[in-house]
Amino acid sequence: MSNDGVAAAQWPPMVRALAYRNFRLLFAGQLLSLIGTWVQNLALSWLVYRLTQSPAMVGITSFANLFPGFILAPIAGMVADRFDRRRIMLVMQGASALFALLLAILTLTDNVEIWHVLVIGVLLGAAAAFEIPARHALVSEIVGREDLSNAIALNTTVFNTSRVIGPGIAGVLVGLIGEGWCFLTNAISFLPVMASVLMLRMTAKLRVPHTTTPLRAIAEGFQHFTATPALRATAVATIGMAVFGNIYTTLMPVFAAQVLQGGPHTLGLLMGSAGLGALLGALALAARRSHVGLSRWVEFGALGIGVCLIAFAFSRWLYLSIPLMAGVGACWVFGTTSANTLFQSLAPDELRGRAVSIYLMIMMGGTPIGGLLGGALAEVFGAPLALAGGGAICCAIGFWYRRRMIQLRIEINARNSG
Repeated sequence: MSNDGVAAAQWPPMVRALAYRNFRLLFAGQLLSLIGTWVQNLALSWLVYRLTQSPAMVGITSFANLFPGFILAPIAGMVADRFDRRRIMLVMQGASALFALLLAILTLTDNVEIWHVLVIGVLLGAAAAFEIPARHALVSEIVGREDLSNAIALNTTVFNTSRVIGPGIAGVLVGLIGEGWCFLTNAISFLPVMASVLMLRMTAKLRVPHTTTPLRAIAEGFQHFTATPALRATAVATIGMAVFGNIYTTLMPVFAAQVLQGGPHTLGLLMGSAGLGALLGALALAARRSHVGLSRWVEFGALGIGVCLIAFAFSRWLYLSIPLMAGVGACWVFGTTSANTLFQSLAPDELRGRAVSIYLMIMMGGTPIGGLLGGALAEVFGAPLALAGGGAICCAIGFWYRRRMIQLRIEINARNSG
């Protein structure tokens, strides 16, 4: 065990991965960078809605930003398992900073058009598709395997801390000085994480020559999932949560402006409360010591998302909607982060990048599809019914997953007793 690994055993269980110096650097850099990302995300959704007054167009914009991850994730996972993960992160973070800067210039000079937003969204999504598997797989190199579950939960804590802070900052900035400054803030926020990557002290790693073709390497990642029934069921549940449980992010501008009769500040409060709930959920997961029992958290997450979304859809009181959004955020983390932890914990080291890429493919493919679906249904039936429908499907997914996992446990016990 490394010195950091020995020290980790002496840290409080909730934060033991922070005993690793390299992880602390990434943790701090990611916090600052992701705050900028959430500032941009909220400002972008408000900009698109302000320009078009169309919830469907907000969904299309979300699709443009996330769907490249669905297409590119299998390739990105293979790349993360074959090449230097730090260099991949640096290149993709730098590219993302340039794209955000371009969006800021276009907006601040009043030259931005919807097609600009869509094209830059595709480019940002492509960069993220390669950066995220490399970053997650890099974490497995810098913490011990026994602390990987905690590191994943702390990464989720960083992500959701930024969800609390970022939308609040964006709500103030959009109202005071406009969306362009939010995009510029995001461009600058990439610098700390790039600096943290450069400061990492990595042990030289002997790379085994690759004996398989890239296509075969990609196929190996999928074969690992298809050969494991529990992973197949978890993947199906994650797809359901990604498609139907995340509809609310597309429809939030509509709820803020039309249902709750508010503005950017209201949107910031709603998204910030979802982030706060997600942060608390991530801290609860960080306190766990292993991945044992995580399937029950996936089940609870799907059911909780559904119940909270249905209640939120019919709320017309801001002070009820805020805690319901917090509930959605907490349950979203319970379900999706537990699934991600299962994916990585059950994957061998040489498949870690590809395991992350499959999770990324689900999230970055399912979320924009849900955004498009939610926007289209909102145009026809209204935002409340569209959101309630998504919540009902999440409840059904939770019940299905519970039944499937019980069946698998019975089968495993029968084989062991035989």
